Amino acid sequence: YNSVGMCDFVGIPIGSLKLKALRDYVNAATGWDMSLWELLKVGERANTMSRIFNLREGFSAADDQLPDRMFEPLQNGKLKGIGLDRQEVGEALELYYNMAGWGNNGVPTKAKLAELDLLWAA
Repeated sequence: YNSVGMCDFVGIPIGSLKLKALRDYVNAATGWDMSLWELLKVGERANTMSRIFNLREGFSAADDQLPDRMFEPLQNGKLKGIGLDRQEVGEALELYYNMAGWGNNGVPTKAKLAELDLLWAA
């Protein structure tokens, strides 16, 4: 969503815009004939380029951690007493890194960079 100027905080959570419709909008605006797969790869490439930029600027996997207050149990509401589990969040982050083609340290692998034609950026 962000790569085409749309807010993913709106489009993704409420499912207001399906990916096929987004592809159709991109194709209509650009005159391209991009497949859904190609559109998803553009997003993956942009996300990986953002990661490379942040790594170059000194960020690391340590910066991908949530603040301590996120692990404190909620004080009221329907989920009172429930908080995030640090181990589960860590496992989810590791899974995300692996799904993105990044190592456990959050650095994109050479194989992923080659796949996305981004070896020049690392």
